[in-house]
This record gives sequence, structure tokens and C-alpha cells, in this order.
Amino acid sequence: MREYKVGEYYNFWVTGIGNANHRIYLKDDDDRRFTVYAYDFQTEWDWSSPQVPVQVLKCYVKEITYTGAVILEQSKDVLLIVLYPEAYKGESKVCTFVVDSLKTINDTLYYVVRDAYGITHMFKPSASCSALQPGDEVQLNVTGYKQKDKNRSCIYLSEVRSEEHPMPPATPNKMDEETPIGEFGEETDNREFKSTIIYPAGAIGADIDTQMLVILKTIAGFMNAKGGVLYIGVNDNGDAVGIENEYKLLNTSKKDPHHYQENKDGYENKLRSGMNALLGPVAQDYVTITFSEHKGHTICEVNVQPSRSVIWYNEHDAFKRMGNRTTHLRSEAIIKLVLDKMNLLRPDALQVAPTPVKSQDDILPEVPTGDAEPETEPQTIKVAAPSKIVMKGEKKKGNGSFYMNMFTNGDWSWSKNIPSDNDLEFCIPINAPASKNDLIMVYEDGCVNRVDAYHLHLNKKENKRYMNGRRNDGVKLLKAFRATEDDMLACDSMQNGHRFVKVHPVAHVSKHDNMSLNGNRLINIAGMSGVTMTDICFVAAEHESRVSALFKTENQTASSLGFQMDLTKNNSRLSQVVKTLENICDVQN
Repeated sequence: MREYKVGEYYNFWVTGIGNANHRIYLKDDDDRRFTVYAYDFQTEWDWSSPQVPVQVLKCYVKEITYTGAVILEQSKDVLLIVLYPEAYKGESKVCTFVVDSLKTINDTLYYVVRDAYGITHMFKPSASCSALQPGDEVQLNVTGYKQKDKNRSCIYLSEVRSEEHPMPPATPNKMDEETPIGEFGEETDNREFKSTIIYPAGAIGADIDTQMLVILKTIAGFMNAKGGVLYIGVNDNGDAVGIENEYKLLNTSKKDPHHYQENKDGYENKLRSGMNALLGPVAQDYVTITFSEHKGHTICEVNVQPSRSVIWYNEHDAFKRMGNRTTHLRSEAIIKLVLDKMNLLRPDALQVAPTPVKSQDDILPEVPTGDAEPETEPQTIKVAAPSKIVMKGEKKKGNGSFYMNMFTNGDWSWSKNIPSDNDLEFCIPINAPASKNDLIMVYEDGCVNRVDAYHLHLNKKENKRYMNGRRNDGVKLLKAFRATEDDMLACDSMQNGHRFVKVHPVAHVSKHDNMSLNGNRLINIAGMSGVTMTDICFVAAEHESRVSALFKTENQTASSLGFQMDLTKNNSRLSQVVKTLENICDVQN
């Protein structure tokens, strides 16, 4: 039986791909099973190079856990050589990238960019390079390749000069009957070839449900970019293979209950039905479908116009054409797309400053790994914004505990261990039983969002960063912490020179499954510049009897101020309660 060693490379047999969880399923010669992260292009079985047969995948052993689980990464050497053969040969190629983040090393700016395949790279701009922000697209020259140890091989990127990148030829509006087979041109940023809507690339049998998803992502990508033409019935080499043999398979779907005629009309109806289901009815307005005969083959031509607003795939994913590929957008790239479609400039609130890092190895992200198999408990920590906040009354951790992680760019994730990301801003322990703990988010405008962290993290991949981790209106998130519905929130504010104090039971604050909502306004900031870190504080449930006299339990969304302290001087009981509150709040006044 093979003995695996950390830092070594091994070949594995591919047994399948999980499109939903982005995992490639593997086995070794001893029939032991493994998984590794699948990039977007691999979920379509789009292996165009004979250098990596689809049956075999070369992987790097990243870690072996204490239970013996082998954590794998795909070989970055193989990925880069296959996807960027020009760099390996010392040639040059212009590609489109999306800026992921900004980093600095010794005051030198670097961009971390993501390519159309979902792989991240590093780019050092020159002094004449235009300033970029996360989500911006940039065209770069791939100029070289370097093999590095610890699976950190990389490609070299340089800026593209205008004379190096001539405009691609215009996309034809209709088929030229005299164009010989094989000369439909190459796939570009506005031209894509698909040979079928029935057979996924690399699959053995018909699977119209899977292949239609690929077709619809391509159409959505064109709409969110500058438009383009999708030729169905033309293979990757530009050869016409036709769609006439697909009519009889239009009704083989296991998910689509509709019946389609086995002809061109049925073919168009199948495409439009898919667009209506996954892209929304508005997508129909941007698409014209025509058919033509070419050397005895029927070709379907899908002409796509750029959309006026973002076209969402399955309501929450966004795709965009980049170069000759369709790219799955993430985080800032989606925000940038929305702003571009609305013809809005990027507001100052979304401008991102570079994050300092120690070395280039910190900038160059590692290849994503497979899921770790062992179930480990997080250690309970006490963290809040911007550095620390003392959390009184935290319960003992147990099985099922996890962390809610919030990042400076608005992303969020969950994990069983504390992440090491440089832009981590909050790391909140959600202690077992997790279903009894909520995430409390306090904003500068006096609003508090109470989030059901347990249900939010279900069906979400561990350590994967998701968008919408806070409000997107630019209001500052002051702090975040864990609380149960039995805990309380103390509010202390100044209005027109008067001090007001109140206590809200957490259970009486509205509960949501969305981190980007405003929540309830607990302090009216009219006449104030905003609340501070000490104005809305955590009070543990064990102190309920000591502060219940200050409870405000109704009209949570109203501007109720609470008890005016200069009117309670003669009320020794309330005065004593306020003093008690000052001693038990999570931040000292």
C-alpha cells in the first residue's frame, strides 16, 4: 500500500467531479478515496491539453492530519503548464485578469489577480500603470514561468502596451456560406463554440441537464460583458459538427418537465426555457436565435446583446466573459459589475487600501486544498473590533462550535480553526450549542443586526469566502460579537447634552439569516455624529436581575432613547442600576 509523504507529488485516478461542491473525486491504485479542489474550468471537464489526460490528476500532499487523512492540492506546475503553455515555452500571451486584492511589501504595491480559470497570480505594476481596485479587469502579458518548491510555482505578468494588443476582428453577424469547415475563426472575448447541448465535455453519455448549465453560463457571461455570439454545433477547432442528431434527445432531461418538438423550434424552445428558469425572463430580451446550414450541418447561432443590468445565474451567481472564457465572478468583481451596469463610479466607501504582507510567498496564494476529514473543535477566543473586547459570560465550548470570520472587504466565512488571512477583521466564536448563539453586528449609525449564524453557515463550505458579510452602504461596522437570546444589549447615548441609558434583551431584536441587512436601530443618532464602540455593549444573561429596571422591550425599530439620567438623580434605585451596568458591560465607560 502506498505511503504518502507531505511535500511529495502523486498521480491519482479521477472518478468524478462534484459541480456543486467544487470537488474532484480521486482514488489511488489501492482504491483509497480522496478529494481535491476543482477549478471552475474543470467542473465542465474542459481538458483541452493531452499533457493531462482526464483520467489522471497529479496532486501535491499538503498535509496529513493526526487521523491519517491526506489533504491534497492540485499540482500547480501541471496547471500552469497546461493553461499557459506559452509561458512555459518562453513566449508571450495577452490574457484578461480580475483584481482580487491589493498588497504591499516594503511599501511596494502588488496586485493579486484572478484569471479566467479561477487561479490567482501576482502582478507588480509599474509607475505608469493606472490605479486598480478589487473587481477591476486588467489585460496582462503572460511572459514566463518559474517552478518553485512547496507547490508555489508561478507565471510572470507584465503590462500590455497598446501596440501589443490589437483589437480582435469583428464578430460576424451571420454565417458565411462560403466559409470552409474549420475556418470559423478562434474563440475570442465575443465568440464561443459549443458542439452540443446534450453531451458534457469528457462525459461518456448524454446529460442534457449538465451541459445546459454550461450553455447558460456562457450566455450569461456574454450579457454581463460586451455581448457576443455562441455557435452551437461547432467544435473547439472551428469545425462544424451540426446539431441535427440532437433533436431526438431534447426530452431526455430528468429535471425539465416540458416536452419539446424534435426539430429546430423545439431546440430554440429548450434554450429559451433554460434561460427563463436560470437567467430570468428579462434575459430573453437580449438573445436572438437563428439556424443556418453549413456544408450539410445545421448550426445554431445564439446572438447575445450586452444587458443593461446584471444577469444573475440561478439568482445569486454572476458570470462574465473574459478573453475566450466565461468566468465565475466573486466578491469585489460582482460589486464592480453591478456598479458598471448602473453607470456608477466606485464610491469612496468601496475603495480598498493595500494590505501589508511580509513576503512574496504571502502574496502568492496556495492552490486550494480538499476538505479536511477530522472534526475539530475551535478554541474559544475573545475577539471583536477593532482589536479586542472582553466578552463576559461566554459559555464553555463543545462539539459543533465554529468561528464566524469577517474580512475588511465585506466577505465572510466560517471555520473550525482561526484563519490566518491578513485582512481578517473579526473572528467570532459561535459556541455549542451553535443553534442557541447569534452573531451581533453593531453599526456606527446605531443599528444592530442580529444574525442566525448557525443556519447561515449550513450548506456553506468551510473556509470559503462569501460576499455580503456586512452592509454595503458605507456605514462603518464598529464591532461584532456572539450572544444568546437570553443575553442583553446596553445602549448609552448623549442627546442634546443629556445622557440616556437603556437595556434591550437580545431576544427582542429582530433575527435574520442575512448579514448585509441594517437590522434594528437601537440608538437615535439625530443630532449626533454617530455612535462609538462603547455606546452599544454586551451584557451577559446572568446579570438580568441586576439591570432589568432599564429594560426597553418594545418598539425596537423606533427612536426610543431610554432613561434620561439627569432626571433619575433622585431615583436611587435606577442610579444604582446604571452604576452596576457600567461595571458589567463588555467595555468600560
